[in-house]
Amino acid sequence: MPSKTAPKPPREAGFIRPIYDFMIKGVFCEFGDLAPLTAFLLALLPWLSKEDIVGITFPDTHRKRKRKDGKESFFDFLVRLKSGLMINIEVQLEPLPGLFNRSQYGNARMMEEQIARGGDYASMPQVITIFIVNHPLFRGVDGYRQEFWIMNPATLERMPNSQGFIFIDLTKVPAEDDGTELWRWARFLLVENSEEMDAIAGKDPAMREAATRVKFMSADESMRIRAFQRDKVMLDLRTLKNEATRSLERGLAEGKAEGKAEGRAEGEAKARLDIARSMLASDMPLEQIAAITGLSARKVKALAMKRKS
Repeated sequence: MPSKTAPKPPREAGFIRPIYDFMIKGVFCEFGDLAPLTAFLLALLPWLSKEDIVGITFPDTHRKRKRKDGKESFFDFLVRLKSGLMINIEVQLEPLPGLFNRSQYGNARMMEEQIARGGDYASMPQVITIFIVNHPLFRGVDGYRQEFWIMNPATLERMPNSQGFIFIDLTKVPAEDDGTELWRWARFLLVENSEEMDAIAGKDPAMREAATRVKFMSADESMRIRAFQRDKVMLDLRTLKNEATRSLERGLAEGKAEGKAEGRAEGEAKARLDIARSMLASDMPLEQIAAITGLSARKVKALAMKRKS
């Protein structure tokens, strides 16, 4: 049976939820004390050593580009441990088409970009990507933590220096404490107000420090505006998806009413094109338009170019 989740508490005015990617990055990367990040990483990867995390650095991801969905870089944040292990942490609050392929591509690019100049394959680091998602990702599978490695299916032995992929599905985090530090951090990311955050943090020094940082950033008007804009982007995206579904259903119904296979196909094709044009007018990313409408990436790109001409 899926884990029962707690009802959402009232949203506190002026409080910015820690779940946003820019809040997570701010809490863990943009203050001097690394205690919250150390505790967070040990909760995610309990086999790490504290000594390895002491030597943590934040490599340049070389992807400082603006995107239509409000995110500012390919990686939310990337860390290198003393051992050379690279850990990429990303947050996805809404479904992203091709997420699994994207995660593998991201790991491969990190290995390539971080190889030492003049180095060889042996100098490429091991890479682990951790996705924190707030939408159902593995349907029919219990548990909010899913872990994947390259391994021998017969012996379950991992390939040396295998890439790793860990997915934390916040929609499956149970209301009751399961006794793990990961549960406490997952619940921390889901809090809606400072009172709930303080209750989750308790007397834990690292989590108390993280809570202090959330309150500090929540007091910044520019950060609150950023959170509002992010909420609007997500609401617009959900609205477009729902309208896309309704329009497609109408197109299919029109085709069926004509009683001909070609009429049904024409109605479906017209609906897909109408939906795509509407999404382009809303500056929705082309990859998401293709995924929602079922049109090819080439067709969506052609529609976008025609719209600009």
